[in-house]
Amino acid sequence: MFLATLCGMSSITRLPFAVPDHPLIEAKLENIEACGGDAFTEYSLPEAILKLRQGVGRLIRTEK
Repeated sequence: MFLATLCGMSSITRLPFAVPDHPLIEAKLENIEACGGDAFTEYSLPEAILKLRQGVGRLIRTEK
């Protein structure tokens, strides 16, 4: 309970997007674009949302 009163507000300094020039990420993005898709909306954005949700889940979780 002490942690909840200690941390009332958090701010997100940057969204957790993957580094686009990492070889594996770059290959995935190129493959999506080669198939006619939008790499940002089909890969980068969903991955960032997933990481953000996981981070918020870890933030609100407390030990009992």
